[in-house]
Amino acid sequence: MSDLIKNPDLLLSHDASSGTGTLDSNPWEDPEIFAALHTEESTMLTLCRALITFLVGALKTWKRFLSEFNEGSIIASLTPEEALLAFMHWMQIKC
Repeated sequence: MSDLIKNPDLLLSHDASSGTGTLDSNPWEDPEIFAALHTEESTMLTLCRALITFLVGALKTWKRFLSEFNEGSIIASLTPEEALLAFMHWMQIKC
């Protein structure tokens, strides 16, 4: 995420790829979106600023979230059985 903040062209340039523009390097679900973005070049500066603002906020949130898993934290000290009991099935919810 830090790389995208420093260089949003990894995601927004004409030659961006999922290898450079995603956090997991998996293929984009809708690559046509990026082609459509480039048809409106006049909005790219605004999009770039919005993207950076979003990524900065997301990075702060991820750092705060991940600290819950640091060594010695409550989550890190759960037994496998406790972790299974605490598991939330929110990812199975379809919007």
